[in-house]
Amino acid sequence: MVVDLRGNTGGNLFECDEAASAFVPNFSRLSRSPDGNGRTVVSMGTRLEDGQVSGAVRVPAFWTGPVSVVVDKSSASCSEFFAYEVQYAKRGPIVGEVTAGVANTATQVFPLGDAALQLTVLNYLKPDGTPYPVRVTPDVAGQDDIQKLVQGQDVLLDDAIQALQTAPTSASPNASQGNNAPDNAGSRH
Repeated sequence: MVVDLRGNTGGNLFECDEAASAFVPNFSRLSRSPDGNGRTVVSMGTRLEDGQVSGAVRVPAFWTGPVSVVVDKSSASCSEFFAYEVQYAKRGPIVGEVTAGVANTATQVFPLGDAALQLTVLNYLKPDGTPYPVRVTPDVAGQDDIQKLVQGQDVLLDDAIQALQTAPTSASPNASQGNNAPDNAGSRH
């Protein structure tokens, strides 16, 4: 499966985490702020904030086949979090360009009349102390070729499909529980 995040400037981090859990069944991160640290754990579509459920996919599914993720210089925020979780877990290669560069922070907007002030209020790291990168650097570098694209050839998509040949597969997280449901059925969140 190829997940194409080119031009994706972000979105809701809760939904991003739940989507990433279809490919990386369990991951966690710490957030640091002036008010203290928090811990997010995502496991099979359920998101916990400091031990409290903060969201869940109603019927989670896990993709066990190979996966690659395509990013470009416009991929930002939530798409960077998604790509980084896949990359950090060594679940599949990231293909394309270095991303926009807001993968390690959260911002808050404070309205000021006709203007607004945007401040960084959190930064993120893995529980082992590894900081989230400012930008996601692809495992397979490449960029869109507009001339070829207008002729019907998407070189980055071709690279991502080629990367699937050596991408890892994953055992079903339910295998040890004796769950006989197909792992990839309904894998869209």
